[in-house]
Amino acid sequence: MQRRYKMFLPDCNYLHQSVILIHIIMANKRNLKKEINAIASALVGEYLLTREFVPGVDIEKANVVLRKVFEMRKEFVARVGANGGNDRKQVKAYYKQLRADFNAKVDEIISDFEEMTK
Repeated sequence: MQRRYKMFLPDCNYLHQSVILIHIIMANKRNLKKEINAIASALVGEYLLTREFVPGVDIEKANVVLRKVFEMRKEFVARVGANGGNDRKQVKAYYKQLRADFNAKVDEIISDFEEMTK
């Protein structure tokens, strides 16, 4: 499963657009946790750039978005450890749902980034 998210800073032509590539393959739990941490780190970087360099950002909304990123990271790293059982089909379904939930949460956070500047 591979998804691309383009995160951009509106009204800032001097800053480059960054692309977050979500490439989650269940090779092992350690790599999955690393991917989650990398995406959370990229989102925190976007938060910092947006907060510092985009004029008109509501600081309270920005702080709420940052809290969501930290909560998302904590939740999904914890969920990686609970694999849904010993049956192979249950484990596969569990991680498939985990990926779907993670992508939905990242989509929600990205839409919150867009609303920070409104």
